[in-house]
Amino acid sequence: MADFLKSYAVAEVGNLRRDKVGLRNKLQKMRDLRGEDAQEIFDLEYSIDIRAAHQEASDARVEYLMDLLDQAYGADKNPARIPAYKNPDDMRIPSGDREGEVVTMSDHIYLSKFAEVFSTQFASKWKHAKSWKDFLHDKISY
Repeated sequence: MADFLKSYAVAEVGNLRRDKVGLRNKLQKMRDLRGEDAQEIFDLEYSIDIRAAHQEASDARVEYLMDLLDQAYGADKNPARIPAYKNPDDMRIPSGDREGEVVTMSDHIYLSKFAEVFSTQFASKWKHAKSWKDFLHDKISY
């Protein structure tokens, strides 16, 4: 009986050693994955910040160009500021700082492109957004 218990104990110790090695390998694999995830998060945050800088630069350029058009045509005759629709109630700004205002030609171009990009690139990814208007965020100014 003692030999049986000794053999059993030796077998269990062997199993525990194998389990320990297996757990160490799994732990190392998890550490590697965590490192890869940390790098991916860093890269994504960096990419988001680059995009934010591009957006601010683009906004500044648009503001400058709109000011030039205002100077050239007068603010009331700037072709980018004229209403996009004969009936101003056909489309209003759906959200943001200018929510409810009449859509200008400049807005129409922006919103049309936004709707196109949403439908071709993001509609299938963000299923909870029922339309491009849902995809607009109320804190975004355009």
